[in-house]
Amino acid sequence: MQSISFFIVHGRTDADFEGPIESLGRPWRIFVDPDAVREVLKSAEEYHWQMERRDREGVLQGLHYAESVGCSTSGTEDVLLFDQLMGVVEELSERVATMEKKQACSIDKVKYLRGENGRLLKKVVELNGTVKNLNSQIDPLPLDDSVNQLIKQCLGSDVIYLVGGLDDMFCPSSVGFSCFSPSLDVLIPMKPMPDERLFNSTVALDNRIFVLGGADHPYGSSIDAGADHFYVYLPKIFLVAVSALICAFNLYHEVCCYDTTSDDWTLCPPMTRAKANLAGVSLCGKIYAFGGGDGSESFLDVEVFDPAYGKWIKNQPMLKKRSALAGVKLNGAIYAVGGYAGIETWSCAERLDPREPHWKMLPTMSTQKCFHTLAVLDEKIYSIGGYNPEARAGVATVELYDPRMPSWVAVEPMKYIVIDVVECYSEGRGWVNTALKSIGRRSHCSAIVY
Repeated sequence: MQSISFFIVHGRTDADFEGPIESLGRPWRIFVDPDAVREVLKSAEEYHWQMERRDREGVLQGLHYAESVGCSTSGTEDVLLFDQLMGVVEELSERVATMEKKQACSIDKVKYLRGENGRLLKKVVELNGTVKNLNSQIDPLPLDDSVNQLIKQCLGSDVIYLVGGLDDMFCPSSVGFSCFSPSLDVLIPMKPMPDERLFNSTVALDNRIFVLGGADHPYGSSIDAGADHFYVYLPKIFLVAVSALICAFNLYHEVCCYDTTSDDWTLCPPMTRAKANLAGVSLCGKIYAFGGGDGSESFLDVEVFDPAYGKWIKNQPMLKKRSALAGVKLNGAIYAVGGYAGIETWSCAERLDPREPHWKMLPTMSTQKCFHTLAVLDEKIYSIGGYNPEARAGVATVELYDPRMPSWVAVEPMKYIVIDVVECYSEGRGWVNTALKSIGRRSHCSAIVY
């Protein structure tokens, strides 16, 4: 068979190519179009693979025929092995291509991270210079409420101070004075109090936190163990309740004061007698301490502390003796609710307007309560939780008093009465378990928002 070399000419150019065209028997000068050449080569390659596939099909047909007549098929097996090897090669080629792409992507990421590392190092250097600059300016900085402002900057504006109390082993808490952020679920230990306290009352006034009375150690139970006391957090639109247990105690009449500007504790003039389970509020620049008891007697005392004069003064006593009562201020008046005296537990409430000479009785709650708490929300008073002598247990009930209305109204109760749950209440949503855990199991403490 005579071999034929052929080229396709499309038009003329100055480029030339000497090539035999054997079918014509003499040399020709021809002009080559590269695209046309590529087209021909592609067609030739396809023709080659078509011929190869035809040959393989013929071999397979021969294999089937040989098997049918009992002939050897070793040559055909070689062809099949070749096909398998080609398949493996193609698969490995695809994997190599994929790995090369991933490698290229990884190289790009490494370059990016190296750039980020360089930028971070520069930022560290800048911050180090800023710190040095700030350190040089610390001395002239004024202390005006600096500690409290720093806490609020770090933890947010809704901050609760927890004072005193016991841990879950009924030992004095290692964070006796601490700061709690509900929004971050963080508990930060503050400078310790001069002494360990529980069943105290806490009042905030003029950048200071006053801790009134209380006890140092529980020595027994004057009320059923397991009863509950709910302390409440009230920022703007909701309440947070934290429960605590009941025990008897040794008593304090000293008053401790924490200054948020200097981060320091001082002792203030003592109350007229030692007491615990009392209530306290700040009103018109003064501190009112009322009720309480010493374990054998409940008091109806009301004492007023004016920081300007530096001493406690007796004031108009309440109408009922009340220990483990709850107190709050609203619209310039002081409210005292519940509590117990001897074997009697009260459902009644009373109010004192400092502009009037005497306390005034108010409508009674539907339930007798002591060791509960009061909170104000939207100019209404909420009586939350506490101990009920008839049930001989802590209760989750909540009652509401609106001074413009003639009676207390039962509202949605809390969901829990155990000591390691923090619940949040807001109007329209009711009580919700916040799942906050940083407080842990803590009892016999007091709490205040400042």
